[in-house]
Order: sequence, then structure tokens, then C-alpha cells
Amino acid sequence: MATRAALAPPVAAMPLSIFEDQIESERALAQAAAQTAPLWLLVHERTDHGLRIELSRPALMTESGVVYDWEDRILIDFLDLNGDLSIFDEPDDAGGFDVFVEPLA
Repeated sequence: MATRAALAPPVAAMPLSIFEDQIESERALAQAAAQTAPLWLLVHERTDHGLRIELSRPALMTESGVVYDWEDRILIDFLDLNGDLSIFDEPDDAGGFDVFVEPLA
């Protein structure tokens, strides 16, 4: 789980305490949270015509962090780069939108 270790907060970023046992307790809590937090990756492939995109949750990884099996995969519709991309003209506008996601199985 090299990737999970890479996502754990650095020790220097944790709040400092004058009590050594409290520092160790905070460090243990942060490491436990990093081990149990779900890890999702945004996977993409660019082709001549557009983007294939998916959100995927790794099931198995090598010690060096290479994913070789997936648990959950959420496929996102193909994004045609030759089509109308005006939705991205003002990505920070106040008019948000909701996307309903429901597992198929």
C-alpha cells in the first residue's frame, strides 16, 4: 500500500504538542485514517477524438503502488473534444449542478 503511505499527512504538518504522548496519539490516528480511507483515482485516456474518463477504486496494488486490480469503476460518458465545450467556459460560476450516481449492482 505504498500509495496510501504517500497520502498520509507528513509529520511536520501535524499540530505540535508539548506532550509527547499526545503527539504519538495524533500520529497514530492520522496513520489509521490514511489506512482506512477509501482511495479513488480519476483515470483518463486521451484519444484523437476526446477523453475516456472513469473514477476507479483500486482493489490490489504492488508494494510500489502499481494498481493491478480494481474494486469499483464508475465510467463517465466519453467527452468529445470536437463537440460543444462551452460548459467549461466559466467553470467557477455560481450555477452548480448535481450528478446522481447509483451503483449498477
